[in-house]
Amino acid sequence: MSDEELLRLAKQQSDLFPEAAMALNVELCRRDFSSHYPQVTAGLLCTLCGLELGLSESLMYGQPVCYACSSSFWKRRAIAHVVDNFVFDFVLPLVLLFVLTRIPALELSFDLLFALCLALYIALQLIRGSNGLSPGKRITQLEVIDVRTGKEAGIIPTLKRNVALFVPFAALAAVFQVKKGPRFGDGWAHTRVVFKKYREGMIDKIREGMARPEGFEPPTLGSEDRCSDPLS
Repeated sequence: MSDEELLRLAKQQSDLFPEAAMALNVELCRRDFSSHYPQVTAGLLCTLCGLELGLSESLMYGQPVCYACSSSFWKRRAIAHVVDNFVFDFVLPLVLLFVLTRIPALELSFDLLFALCLALYIALQLIRGSNGLSPGKRITQLEVIDVRTGKEAGIIPTLKRNVALFVPFAALAAVFQVKKGPRFGDGWAHTRVVFKKYREGMIDKIREGMARPEGFEPPTLGSEDRCSDPLS
């Protein structure tokens, strides 16, 4: 659907079914047109907290959410990232180094000690977040879930999710992706980060979006498309 057709339909939103109005709102948000037609969001509710969207709605995993939920989600993920980086990039490597250098029986050479520490560091980076192994997400009440099972992501999905960040510039790209939900690596690992308190609802919405075929456009039926023929 072209931008002109979408904006023309927005002017007739009062004639739409509720489901079609929600689909229209999602598309307006995606194309950043919703600020031109605030009446489209009137009466529509945030898919997370259930409050009215207002004029500052955003998309999260393809679903319209209010500004408060969107802002809280992004800030929590940022805080979780900082905490996890501090723990996994600073605290744990120092603890590992201290332990390995204090075991007399090992008597490792510097090269072997460095290689061992590096291997353990990479292993921790790959599995961090699995089965709740994320201090930052625990503090911020977030969790990484496997959308196929609806449970916390295990080691294999987490490894697949995190190995993608070793691609050059992938970590930088992920910074700009997390506000809307999935980041680099979430797709092929079938993982998503969700609010713990909205876990079930978010999983349902994520699965609903993933089940849609490529190029899917929700129906946007106007009053002329409703069942106007009398029953015979």
